[in-house]
Amino acid sequence: LQTDVEEVTDGGTNKNDAATVKTERMRDVNAKELERRVWGGFKKYRKTLLAKRGKDRSYWSAVEKYKERLTDEIDIQFLDMVLAAAGQVDLADDITKLSLVEHKINEHKPDPAYYTSVPGVGYGNAAAKYAAPLVAHKVQLNSKVTEIDYSNPSSALVSFTTNDEEESRVHAKTVLVTASLDVLKAGNIKFTPRLPHWKQEAIDGMGFGTMNKCVLIWNDPSAAIWPDAKEWIELLPPKDENSGKWTTFWNPTKYKGIPILVGFVGGENARSMETQTDEEILDDVMINLKAMFPTITLPDRHLVSRWGSDESVLGTYSYKIVGRNASKDQKQLRKAVENIWFAGEATSSWYGTTIGAWDTGEMAAKGMLKVLSTGTTSVN
Repeated sequence: LQTDVEEVTDGGTNKNDAATVKTERMRDVNAKELERRVWGGFKKYRKTLLAKRGKDRSYWSAVEKYKERLTDEIDIQFLDMVLAAAGQVDLADDITKLSLVEHKINEHKPDPAYYTSVPGVGYGNAAAKYAAPLVAHKVQLNSKVTEIDYSNPSSALVSFTTNDEEESRVHAKTVLVTASLDVLKAGNIKFTPRLPHWKQEAIDGMGFGTMNKCVLIWNDPSAAIWPDAKEWIELLPPKDENSGKWTTFWNPTKYKGIPILVGFVGGENARSMETQTDEEILDDVMINLKAMFPTITLPDRHLVSRWGSDESVLGTYSYKIVGRNASKDQKQLRKAVENIWFAGEATSSWYGTTIGAWDTGEMAAKGMLKVLSTGTTSVN
């Protein structure tokens, strides 16, 4: 954990030189005391509010009220940092939209499990290898579904276009829809007939956010000047700055074998940064990294995600929105309509996770197999 000392402006023309923030490392004992006092106090305050069993409210409204009890600026900044990291990043949207009743935000702590099963191998490579036998003959990639006509109860008609914009159609006895919640919200897939009201109401009412990453990679092992043992590195920026913009970093260096830092940003900050160039984003990230580690060098390469602009997903994952029954919404979204089945993270109580997407897909596949093998109507 880092805390600001002073801000020095030298009048330089380069963005990284114009405002240099000097910082110092906060001692672990002080960080733990800050966590106990501020975040521990807020958790007790949240529990008191929930005990009153009143109308659901946003995390933001509760936080703003709780801040009235805080007199030290560092306490307020710490609270903002935790909520930015655990709220905007983990839950992918601003705390103004997150349900105080449905969400139990904990302090941003590293998961005790390993993040990658094999050094250097992430989800993408693992998924590609697993799917390789299927992709060769049974999966058509680079295809966009435009319409699902399920008016015929015995055979649905799926229309899709490929990269060359040529439209194709395929008949299927059952169809599994795993499109993201925001793709369904946007109506990018036309359903004929229209989806029933109970299904569309769940789609429209659920929350879906955006979280982005900037992955920084160095080739030289000596470039890793940050603490080896710290998997999460976070910055408390100067007063009045946004605590959620490139202030949370994951350090997977020991898993990858080369120096790597991953910066996170969520909610409105994640949506707004998608209009920036990769170089502009790197400038913003490096300002905060240089504040914490003044001798850090520019990475040899960097990768930036823009999930909100990707028309295939339009965001990252779902969250529990204020005033909604999340469990009911997830069940409604998962429920089949005639011979059309639905799966994905937003249909699962393990929302926002790979396991949630996997489990609901497996559940739907078993149900579809039963329909195909027995000729029965769809079941959930």
